[in-house]
Order: sequence, then structure tokens, then C-alpha cells
Amino acid sequence: MHHGVTAVDTAVNYLGFGSHRTLAATVGDLLDQVEVSTKVGFFPTGHRPCHSLDPVRLREAIEQSVDELGVRPAVVFLHSPERTLDTLAAAPAREALETACATMAAAVDNGLCRAWGIASWNPRPVLAALAHGYAGPRPDAAMVRTGLTLDAAMLTATEDLLRHLNIDAPRCWGMSPFAGTTEHPVWSQAPLDAFLLPGQQHTAPQAGYRIAFELPRCARITVGTTSTRHLDQLLDATHLRLRADAITGYRHLIGAPTGNLALPPPGH
Repeated sequence: MHHGVTAVDTAVNYLGFGSHRTLAATVGDLLDQVEVSTKVGFFPTGHRPCHSLDPVRLREAIEQSVDELGVRPAVVFLHSPERTLDTLAAAPAREALETACATMAAAVDNGLCRAWGIASWNPRPVLAALAHGYAGPRPDAAMVRTGLTLDAAMLTATEDLLRHLNIDAPRCWGMSPFAGTTEHPVWSQAPLDAFLLPGQQHTAPQAGYRIAFELPRCARITVGTTSTRHLDQLLDATHLRLRADAITGYRHLIGAPTGNLALPPPGH
């Protein structure tokens, strides 16, 4: 919070299924002062976690999350539903998604969390289930991959998913803007200055982070770091001003639809 952090994102399966207990033990009473989001969908089974959309298991995972955190999460995301949906035929996939989403919505109705969402690394199986006559509840938020590491096909599928879910930019959360590392040569070699209005001081990762808010449009991006300096740099990056024409030009270059662009800096 000393660095402007007001929200923490985690998941049941992080830290070997110990993230909630670790977070509660580390942060303590301060956890009441931040917005906590988490994810359910992966479960411990032997040496490898398994994925399930079983409503009983999802409900139990949400209840256990509240118990371990000691606070009611602001958002609970259905974690990577595509992992199960991709193993099912069209009709069973739609039914499984409907049932899982109904369970998530019921958790909000029952006061276990304030909102629910879908977090998807690969939107295509989720899109297929939605297109097969989905009639379940729509999420309050969605978490998707963002940034320059998405190719045209993945960016288009991601934005199609957001449209199907009726998720606008203020309710869209980004993740993995650097595809896991800022040390890849692309971040120092790519001409990222071309995306920014002139006269602004920044590092390459800062530029990449700010650009990620537009591909697709989202209001927040989750990042993991052990460095407060890195965190401060990313917070400063939200104030960088972009060139709308550069974002449009990039979309044309990679073959993605241009969409409806408006670029107020996320930090303002």
C-alpha cells in the first residue's frame, strides 16, 4: 500500500495450493484494506493439479478461500475454464460452462464474494461453448492475456470473448503483459517509442506495460514481482500517453480488427 497498491490477485492453486494461507499470514489485518481477487478451478490430486468445473468442488473451493483468507474476496474468477471445456463436445461443454457460471453467480448471491468473473488464458474453447446456445449468467468481470505478445488471432479471439460476455474495458482485467519475463530481447529491441507521444521518459518494459492496456482495452493488469522498484516503475507507466494512430497502425500491421479506440491514460 506504500507503493499505491490497493488490490492483490491470487488463486487457490498458487504456491502449491497454499497462497491464501500465506497471504493471510503475511499481510494479516492489512488484508482488510486491500481488494483481494482469487480464482477457483484447479484442485490438488497427487503430484499434478487437475481442473474441474464440477459445481460442488467449485462451491467448496470458494468457501475454503473465504475461510483461509479471512476476508470476503472482491472477485472470484472461474480459473481457465477452457482446460475442461476443451475436452468436451459442444453441447456438454456449453452445459458445463452454464452450470459452473451459475455456481459462481450463486456465490455472489450468498455473500461469499462481491463479484465473479472468468479468467481465460485461451478464449477459443470458451467462445465455442458460448456460441452453442449458452443461456447461463454473464460474469461481472473477465481476466485475459494482454499486450504485444498476443498475435492477431489470439487478440481477435480475446476481444470476441469480451463481446460475447458483454465485458467492457472498465470490467476487463489484463494478465501476462510480458509473457512471463521482461528480460527477453524483444523488450529492448522493439521500437516501442513509436507508440508513445514524444517527450516522455520511460523504460522499454514501462512502454510495453502501458501499451498492454490497449490490446485489448482493459482497466487493470495483474503483474507479479518481488521488486518494489519494478512495481513503482509499472505504476508510473500507467501515466504514459499513447498515440492512438500507432495502436491502430499496429493492429493493421498484424491483421487484427482496429476496434473502437480511445486512449485516456489508465493512470488518470
